[in-house]
Amino acid sequence: LHSSKKTYSPMNCIKCKENEIQLENLCFYLKSDNTVHLMIKYEKSTLLEDRFEIIVKGDYNTVLKCKCGAYLGKQLKIGPMGKEVLVFGADKITVKGELLGKKSVWSKLYQQPPYNEIVMRDDDSFLGHTPPQNEVNNAKKIKLDHDIVFPETSDNSQFLYTDILKSDKTPKEYQIYAYIEALQRDFILVLPTGYGKTLVASIALARMKQLNPAHMILFIVDRVPLVFQQAEAINIDTYLNVCTLTSEFNTQLKRNKLNQGEYD
Repeated sequence: LHSSKKTYSPMNCIKCKENEIQLENLCFYLKSDNTVHLMIKYEKSTLLEDRFEIIVKGDYNTVLKCKCGAYLGKQLKIGPMGKEVLVFGADKITVKGELLGKKSVWSKLYQQPPYNEIVMRDDDSFLGHTPPQNEVNNAKKIKLDHDIVFPETSDNSQFLYTDILKSDKTPKEYQIYAYIEALQRDFILVLPTGYGKTLVASIALARMKQLNPAHMILFIVDRVPLVFQQAEAINIDTYLNVCTLTSEFNTQLKRNKLNQGEYD
């Protein structure tokens, strides 16, 4: 009898030759073009930690050892938002019996046999879920059918803010100036913390959405906590319907609502 289920060859410790991890539990994490790590899939890491001895030697030096005492790799905080991952040195393990040298690096090997049998992940797919391929293909087909409309300088009403500001805040003079400038040209606003940059952005976005109802706004921040902080501020100050979207909170429901135009 032959089973149709695919079987995986294990990754072995180079010293004791014990079967440590099945390939289905591993992935290559593509941190950048030149930085690639062989790691245990994030969703599998807690289930497999007992296979190793994790020795903390300092804040940034956590060693990963086999039960036989051989050094295998490290535990590093290199995932999205500093998530910890278990990574393996290319010269410390064997994959399907392949033995590598000390100068071997995963960035030059991961696309070659037999290592190309191991799945690849990046920051977007780090947690193990990616958008279905048909969604990706559909996204590539999106075409803007409407040109972007900017306020007419001859119509002063398009530069007002009272009709788009939901909260009872009163923008200061420098915020109003920045708001008007942002509606007319590419604009970088530099202000100290607490001086109301988000309010300026919120009312500028609200006005542009009013002038361009067929377009969707994209507001990008560099840290996940800021996604929710800025979204809350925009919701408080404007009538915009905001969708918070990160790699960890990228659900099918949210994607469906975005495609259906339920968010601004």
